[in-house]
Amino acid sequence: MILGLAFGLAGCVTMQDPEASQEYRADVVATLGNASDRVGSDAQPGQTVGQVFVSQRPRLNGVQLWLRPASSTFDPTATLTVELYPAPGASSPLASQQFTYAEIDENFPISVHFPVQDSRDNRPYFLRLQADGALLRIYGRNQDSYPKGQLWVDQTPQNADLSFRLSYDYGLLAFLNDLARFLAGSWLILPFLLILWLPGRLLLGIWWARLPDKSSLPFDWGQRLALSIGLSLAVIPLILLWTTRLGLHWNLTGLVIAALLLVALYLWQNRSHLSGWPRRRLTLHPDLVNLGLALVFILSLGVRLIMVRDLATPAWVDPVHHALITRTIMEAGAFPETYQPYLPSTSASYHAGLHASLAAFTALTSLPLQRSLLIFGQVLNALSVFAVYLLAAHLTRDRKAALLAAWLAGLFTPMPAYYTSWGRYTQLAGLLILPAGVLLIDYLLSDSKTSEPALLPRPPALALAGLALGGLWLTHYRVAAFLACLVLADRVTRFVRDWWRGSYWKTAISHLVLWSGLGGLALLLTLPWWPAALGQLFTPVFANWNPTTPNHLPLFSDFTWSYLTAGLGKITLILAAFGLRLAQNQGRRFFLTIFLWIVLLFSSANLGFLRLPGQGLITNASVEIALFLPISILGGYLLAGIINTADLITPPGWHKLAYAALAALAIAASWHAGSVMLPVLNPVTLLSRQADLTAIQWLDQHLPPGEPVLINAFSWGYGTYAGNDGGYWIGPLAGHPTIPPAVLFSLSNTPEEAARLRAQSRQAFDASSDPEALLAFLKSQGVHYVFSGVRGGPLSPSALRASPFFQILYNQDGVWLFQVR
Repeated sequence: MILGLAFGLAGCVTMQDPEASQEYRADVVATLGNASDRVGSDAQPGQTVGQVFVSQRPRLNGVQLWLRPASSTFDPTATLTVELYPAPGASSPLASQQFTYAEIDENFPISVHFPVQDSRDNRPYFLRLQADGALLRIYGRNQDSYPKGQLWVDQTPQNADLSFRLSYDYGLLAFLNDLARFLAGSWLILPFLLILWLPGRLLLGIWWARLPDKSSLPFDWGQRLALSIGLSLAVIPLILLWTTRLGLHWNLTGLVIAALLLVALYLWQNRSHLSGWPRRRLTLHPDLVNLGLALVFILSLGVRLIMVRDLATPAWVDPVHHALITRTIMEAGAFPETYQPYLPSTSASYHAGLHASLAAFTALTSLPLQRSLLIFGQVLNALSVFAVYLLAAHLTRDRKAALLAAWLAGLFTPMPAYYTSWGRYTQLAGLLILPAGVLLIDYLLSDSKTSEPALLPRPPALALAGLALGGLWLTHYRVAAFLACLVLADRVTRFVRDWWRGSYWKTAISHLVLWSGLGGLALLLTLPWWPAALGQLFTPVFANWNPTTPNHLPLFSDFTWSYLTAGLGKITLILAAFGLRLAQNQGRRFFLTIFLWIVLLFSSANLGFLRLPGQGLITNASVEIALFLPISILGGYLLAGIINTADLITPPGWHKLAYAALAALAIAASWHAGSVMLPVLNPVTLLSRQADLTAIQWLDQHLPPGEPVLINAFSWGYGTYAGNDGGYWIGPLAGHPTIPPAVLFSLSNTPEEAARLRAQSRQAFDASSDPEALLAFLKSQGVHYVFSGVRGGPLSPSALRASPFFQILYNQDGVWLFQVR
């Protein structure tokens, strides 16, 4: 199956090449079209417009361009011709494509597709545009900021660049190169096992040792693995929290010693099983569900790693403060009290559960921080298939349905794969803990009269559930609320089922006692975290609540259907809808649990509409991107029902043939899903390039420690500005504060200080294009350095270079560092 997918995917996937693109497009750099239409245009006119560029990846197959008609009056049948040449002045094009003005008016940008070009990397090309209709405005940057080419108008090079985004064909050779790279990094399996599996597995082993029947474990391989991962992610931040409280600091030596002790404890814990291993005859009794789950994970992991092959750092805004928090933890060996000096802050209230595990992984592997975060996050993304499997198996009591649910979540649903576009690794880590917490809480609350017998004794289950819930609070408070909604939905459906049995009230009282004990234990385990969290996260939200104020937020105000329908999302939604109907027809209680869970989730995200306090702590978007859990579970249940029905009606002698056909269908579907999933990342969110990292390393070595740096910015939303290029990574990678700072500042300062920092970023943004205004701002803030990365932004390197107030310290591959004279 894997080999078939490898050859099937080769040559069928188009990937974006951010390293060889120039995406700044705030300027009109040229006009193209009939000369009579150019009156009043301030851009360079021409009969032809072109751009020299270099395709870093081999097998160039397309380019996106930003252009549109200059007025609403044009001939829709007029054409634009786009030609690709090996160099300016070449006699014959390598490829050509025509667009009508109607197509240009409807599409911004336009996508030009070429036959696959040369297999060599770093190949230069020349793109030439010619129009026979009304005036077209060509967008780009009015300075030569792209280091490997420039704009041409007619036959004359200009001090400007088109805005373009290149794509390439991901072929078999690229896959083999990636495979060799993955195998070279296979040693990372060891630190992943030490951090994400071993702590949780030891906890489970300690409690399972108390079971009356020790001959078998209560869960299958996939469930045990998911439980181990969830508990490991939960217990590590709890340990760091209390070592911080006790004044004990982590370091690499301590981590290595702890890892060796955990391995020794695991070997001792399993000594009876390991002692007979040399004499045991090797027999293979493959469990097809376990085998299928392992294949689903391998395929999902491959897709997750390939999709980030062109990323210099994790994408978008959130990973910057994830890396910054991780750096502070690694330097202090403890949870920080503030994020100073890298970020203006008065507290450190952000949930740092993920960052504790990431800090341990980074220390053990010695990987660069940005690379460690990218790999760690993508592995967590692939491990989500086990979390889905555990939750589906628990709710449906059907391992086949659970396997198919994991398959859908790993390769078909847009989420969680699309989390990579935002760096939503904290919510992802929380969702890996959630199924383990739900299962442990359910067994804690189970009663032999009303539910399945508890597989774990209640005191150990209480301890494990408390650890899971406490660790989840430290990892992401929103996901902790998701867990509470699911458990509440499950209890309500049990209440409906047990209403007529007459013993529910007695059970409810015992559950209330157990809930109180669980909540008290979780609160005790996370006690040092609560003062800062209450002061910075929760109290401001509830303090602003006024039930008499008319509601100003519409229902589902930030809901976006594309998060659920992108890629193959529509198919999974249809499967989920029919799966819900099938479970209802079969009288399965879990359909009501899932339905009520979704209702509670969206209710918690629309508290303002319901005139309840807490609006903003949970958003519709955060709920929406977690819906892959119920969607995949319901879809997997439907597929399992279809397979079971087909198995019943298939004649006995045809079963092997039917299974072979099913395997072939699974391979074809996986191939198609993988080809859709690989290019899922939004190129707009890819801020940094490799040249930025080289410049940041130079900056780290040559600037005085702690010097703030002004960087390119954009309006991120909520009145906050964020970094627009790789300069945003100066803070976590070089230790210099930046303007604008990481958006985490709004959660780690008083409202007054956060407002001041927003105003500072806005002033910097407004002054970016005027060297004199920028100089005045920098002097007022005591800032002496300006950084402009490859992607660029409102800062103009050419204007700063021409200004007598700034001198160039660094200029290489499109990256500029200036110092105030």
